[in-house]
Amino acid sequence: MDFLFDQSRSRQFWINASLRHAEFAVLYLKDMRRRSFSMENLVNHIHGAAPTLELQENLANLSFAAQLVEREAHSSIPDFFAAISQWNIDGAVDLYNDQLERFDRFAMGILGGMYYADPCLTALVSIVKLEIDAHPSRNIYILFELFSFHNAPGTLDKLSLSYWAHYSSEYRRFILEFLENHRRCGIYAFTREHYATAAIYFIKYISNHHEQITPSLSTLKRKHIQQKNTPWRWRKIVQKSNSSEAAQVVQWQLLKNPGMSIFHWGNHGLLLSDRAFGLALRCLVHVLPQSASSEELTILASQHKFIPLSRRRPNRKRAVTREIARYLARAEQQRS
Repeated sequence: MDFLFDQSRSRQFWINASLRHAEFAVLYLKDMRRRSFSMENLVNHIHGAAPTLELQENLANLSFAAQLVEREAHSSIPDFFAAISQWNIDGAVDLYNDQLERFDRFAMGILGGMYYADPCLTALVSIVKLEIDAHPSRNIYILFELFSFHNAPGTLDKLSLSYWAHYSSEYRRFILEFLENHRRCGIYAFTREHYATAAIYFIKYISNHHEQITPSLSTLKRKHIQQKNTPWRWRKIVQKSNSSEAAQVVQWQLLKNPGMSIFHWGNHGLLLSDRAFGLALRCLVHVLPQSASSEELTILASQHKFIPLSRRRPNRKRAVTREIARYLARAEQQRS
C-alpha cells in the first residue's frame, strides 16, 4: 500500500491518496442518513482529502458538526474544523464559517430547549470551565452521580458536557469558545443569573445528601481480611462498636459479599455519593463568586450549615463557608 501511495516509486500505478480520501468522504456523506458507520473514519477521510468540488458541495448541504453530535462523536468535532481550516482553496473560509454558524445555531437551540430549561443541566454548563480530570474513569461516574445521569446520559446531555467536555481537552476548548463568545451564542450566553441557578442546585445537593464516612481502601482490606479469617471476632467487634464508621462499614456490599473483588470498590454507590458530595463543594465554590443575587439563593445560603459529621475536606468546607459569606455580603449591599 505504501508503494501505491508513493508517486516516486509507483509512477504510472500511483494512487492519489488525497483524491481517494475525498472519494471515500463523499460516499460516506451521501450514505450518512441511511447507514450507521464510524464517524471517526469519515472525519479521518476529510482530514486527508483534497478539497474537491464534490466534497465541498456535499458538506455545504448539511451541518456536519451537528451530525457528529447526533451520533455522539463529539471528540471528532475539533478535528473536522481543523481539517477544513487547512484547505487552501477559494471559498474555504466561507465553508468554514458556514459550518461554524450552522453548529452555533444547532447548539443554541439545545441550550435554550434543554440545558437552560432544567436547573440540573444549567448547573452542568456552569462547570465546563472547571477542570475535572476525567481520565480516571471513576471521575465520570462521579459526574453522573452528581447530575443523576445514571440512565441515558447521551439523551439528557446532548452536548456531552458531563463526558467529552472533560475527557477531551480539544472538545472542551471548542465548546468553551462557543459558550464564552457572545457573538456566537447570542442570547444564550451564560449569565450571572444562570450561575445563581447553578449555585442553588449545588447548595441543595449538599444539603440533601448527607456526607458519608467512607473508610479508606487500606481500612477496607484490613476489615475484609478480618471478616474472612475470623468472622466470629468481626461480629463481636461490630456489635460492641457504636461508631458511625463501623455502622457504615457494615452496609458495604463488599464486606457482605466476600466473592466481590476488593478492587471493584471504586464504583460502589456509597463511595460515589461521597465523592459527588466533595465535587459539589468544589462546584459551589466555583459558581458562587459569579452568581447574581436572588431571593431563593440568599435564603438557602443564609440557612446552610455543615453537619459536624466528620473532619473530612476541611479546606473545601472553609472555602464554601467563605464564599457564602461573601455572597451574603454582596446581596446585603445590593439591598441597602
